[in-house]
Amino acid sequence: MLFLGEESCFEESAASAFAWTEAQPRQPVALALTRAQFSAALSGDNFTDVVRDALTCGLVSLVEDTGARSSVGGRYRSVFEEMLHRLLVANPDIGCEFEVNVRVRGASQHPYEVDLFCREEQLAVEVDGRQHMLNSKQKERDEERDRDLGEAGIVTTRIVAEQTLTDPTQCMRAIQQALRQRRKDLES
Repeated sequence: MLFLGEESCFEESAASAFAWTEAQPRQPVALALTRAQFSAALSGDNFTDVVRDALTCGLVSLVEDTGARSSVGGRYRSVFEEMLHRLLVANPDIGCEFEVNVRVRGASQHPYEVDLFCREEQLAVEVDGRQHMLNSKQKERDEERDRDLGEAGIVTTRIVAEQTLTDPTQCMRAIQQALRQRRKDLES
């Protein structure tokens, strides 16, 4: 992980981290910076393509206050959702739009809130914390929910929350694979 304190060394740090990910593709790399620096890198004109390429190829910036609520209108339930959504928005290869914390109905007409939802592909992405893996009742609820949504034509992909920070590249690959499969399914 590379830590970044000042904006002046952002370009150099991003280029170094990007080079490291190309040399060691199985080793996750991240830049640690402030939320303001992260937002500016994705939307500002003062950063070069090297920085944006680094951020959208799976090299993700870790914001300093990982336990805090989002500064973006409070629409995210966790920093993990926010990080993943920002990566999806910034990646041109995704090819569709994901909405945050959307209510959708299962086949039973029960309303569910999904973390990230692509209406076009009818794909829900759930960012699951530890309770989804450790609590057997929660696992059962998740399976029932996925089944109900599936019967309504909505496919669910689950991402481990901590993995958005430790291996964002794998998270993006999993979502891209789910999108490819979903598009194939919808074509046939």
